[in-house]
Amino acid sequence: MAAAADLLWTRPPAKPTRYWLPTRLTDMGHGWLDGRRGLPRMPEVTAPSPPSESAPTGGTAETPFLVHAVQTVPDAQAPPAVEEAPAATVPVTPPSWLQTPRMRVLWGQARELIRAEEEACIRDCSAYERELRQFQKARDAVEKQHEQALAELARAQRPLTDPELSTRRLAEQSPRDRPDSLVRARRQTGWERRLARAAQKANAVTAQLADATRESELREGLSRDRKAVARTAALRHYEFYMRRTATYLQQLVRTHKQGTDLNMLLMRYPVGPELPEWTRNPPTSDETSSQ
Repeated sequence: MAAAADLLWTRPPAKPTRYWLPTRLTDMGHGWLDGRRGLPRMPEVTAPSPPSESAPTGGTAETPFLVHAVQTVPDAQAPPAVEEAPAATVPVTPPSWLQTPRMRVLWGQARELIRAEEEACIRDCSAYERELRQFQKARDAVEKQHEQALAELARAQRPLTDPELSTRRLAEQSPRDRPDSLVRARRQTGWERRLARAAQKANAVTAQLADATRESELREGLSRDRKAVARTAALRHYEFYMRRTATYLQQLVRTHKQGTDLNMLLMRYPVGPELPEWTRNPPTSDETSSQ
């Protein structure tokens, strides 16, 4: 068995990521300090300008310009037209001003670890794919030999007819020296030898085809398992840094002067490192079998 097939089975299992107390205290300290500094600096809400005396009678006052979209409780006395207005679409990513340098540091570390898992997966799977192509090529060549061997075995299994059993060779033309029983026994022995050789060849080629098929399936399974291991490791890194981000934000909201609005925004916008597409969409069984 090739060395690439032993890459995963000789490795110790990955240890769980521990959230040690010094790391937790560091995240809490950064959140407390950033909150005291007023980070992130949230935009102020522009106050509505008072209506001008020179404004026309049917005119409306200026609409206050909200720099950030904080969720507000609807007014019970608002007109029905305002209540039935469709809600604004919430962006998938938080605005840039909602992110602090500490958040970017944590998310950058998460991306580096996830990227390292992807690179290791690509490196290991490339070895599997290279060996897989070799065994698939050998399997295709053995399949042709297997078809020929089965055809030869089928021809060899056809019993001899009476004329074929009685056929005499050049040295067997004398019935007195070579009786019919001797000729028939020789022809039958020759047929049995040919049948044994054809069966032995068919068995050998069948074993070669089974070995090539098994090795190909093994590489496919190793590649599939390696990708699953990489996805699991990436999710472990993601969850660990999401936990660190949550610890940081907990202290940040508590010490920030606009903690209420900040907490509402953090609940509205997804905050945390992003998972790449290859970790979210594992291949299905149909896609794996077609590869």
